[in-house]
Amino acid sequence: MFCILIVDDNPIFRKVLRVALSSGMPGIRIEEAGDGDEAILKIESHKPHLILMDIRLPGENGLLLTSRIKGLHPDIRVLMISSCRGPEYGQASFQHGADGFFCKKDAKAEEIVEAARRVLLDAESTSDR
Repeated sequence: MFCILIVDDNPIFRKVLRVALSSGMPGIRIEEAGDGDEAILKIESHKPHLILMDIRLPGENGLLLTSRIKGLHPDIRVLMISSCRGPEYGQASFQHGADGFFCKKDAKAEEIVEAARRVLLDAESTSDR
């Protein structure tokens, strides 16, 4: 069973994303974290296949956290989902190891679910998990 970790400091956004993912991908296991420290603990205990990461987090920002995660767990896929607009945020996301970038203000829930589905299918075909 695939596991997705949602890392965002907004509990309402996490809930909306959880509902969209659960209905779009039944049977998926979903964990949540509100900051980087909690995310690291969840990664170690739940071994997610995919992380949906906000850029702006309390403490360590999502870009630095993504670099850290990719250094420790290069097989974990990360999609950045941020309220930050502009190509520089997408570029920074990819420079820090993200596998994709979405702006919360522009992306529809269905687009994020479809991207998560594609990333997990790709992970399945290239991994021994």
